[in-house]
Amino acid sequence: MNMAQIDQAVSTRGRIRISKRNGWAAGVEGIAMGYCASYDSIKVGFLDADGNYTGEYTTVPRTMLELVEEATTEETSEQATATVQAMASKLTDEALSLAWMGTEGKPVTKELALVRGWLMDELNQRLGDDLFDEWLAGDDDGNSVNPIAYLTKCATSYDIKAGTPTRRIDVSEAQDAIVAHFRCGATIREYDTTDRNGTPLHVVVATAADQGTVYEFPATPATAPAASSPQTAAPECQITPPAPTGAYAAALKACRAKGAVHAPNDALMAGLCQDVVQILVGAVSPQLVWEGAMKKGLTAKQLLSLCHTDYVAVDDLQWI
Repeated sequence: MNMAQIDQAVSTRGRIRISKRNGWAAGVEGIAMGYCASYDSIKVGFLDADGNYTGEYTTVPRTMLELVEEATTEETSEQATATVQAMASKLTDEALSLAWMGTEGKPVTKELALVRGWLMDELNQRLGDDLFDEWLAGDDDGNSVNPIAYLTKCATSYDIKAGTPTRRIDVSEAQDAIVAHFRCGATIREYDTTDRNGTPLHVVVATAADQGTVYEFPATPATAPAASSPQTAAPECQITPPAPTGAYAAALKACRAKGAVHAPNDALMAGLCQDVVQILVGAVSPQLVWEGAMKKGLTAKQLLSLCHTDYVAVDDLQWI
């Protein structure tokens, strides 16, 4: 094999055969995985009966190898990329981040460039263009950042009927989608749980008569429970929020009875204040916000828009 054939075989994982002059591995076929110029030898990966890499390899002098086929067609390249993408999609966020960080600081080779390209494609798929660009920019000094910090800013939506992920979206976009589900009359339920690896998750289930969506939010360091200590911790003081009263309680009852689609404006806005406003704005009194909004003559749509654009104005509604 000449150097041009070696470059082609290694870059495309071409099939090569060990010549009969090479002892115990004579006649064995494998894939070209790398070339060592110091010893003029090639790393040969062994294949199983189906042509898949077994994880075992050996190094063979270049002069004892011959090229079986050159994987130069566009179809072969696309098949290899599709296979790698399918494998990468099965990695957890933590495993994908570890794989990326494992390539940092390594000498640049063709193989490393290919691997980093595949990992970046998967990270782009999971993060979306905006977060991907933000991660790619690095820190203030331009240094690379562990992508797990950005993956935790994403939520995953699942189709309940299919039981499969539909897309990865920004947390704020997922929260907006949940509000939209609520305004269309969906039932919203929230749970704190863990995945199979024990990683904390916050799950929101939005169900309507004809469809349902599950939103899975990774727990951030700020919300993840602290590690337990050998000593028994004192129970935290639980503060019970005040029960709705007066006209607000009546409007909220009407919203629950009629649903968001058929509820009048005061009832719809009561449901919005009780279930959503504190998520979007923070520590405000749902009843006082509702009473202030009613005095100002706001609609539920106007109040929701205010929650997205002017937190201070929502807070001021409590004091009207």
